[in-house]
Amino acid sequence: MYQRYKKTRLRQNSFTTKDGEVTQTLCDIVVVPLKERKLIKEGDGWNMYKSGFAVEKGTKEETTNILGDVMEFESTQPADQSKNQSEEVIDESQIPF
Repeated sequence: MYQRYKKTRLRQNSFTTKDGEVTQTLCDIVVVPLKERKLIKEGDGWNMYKSGFAVEKGTKEETTNILGDVMEFESTQPADQSKNQSEEVIDESQIPF
């Protein structure tokens, strides 16, 4: 059902980092959202939804390929609030800016 990305739409990007020369292969895609998320699977404490699909970026005149589905994972368990709240005192003289 899904197509491979057209090789002619891939582009190379090269740049230099502290570790040396890096070459990336980039492709442009567009995420098309669904009107309503669809529940795909339920697990122990999580749900998986299909929320859209990814297509090749192209002009209106060109036909584009559907590359894949966009999935979202959602936790159904409440977050542990005690881990998120820190009572650590910050010494402002230690902040470098």
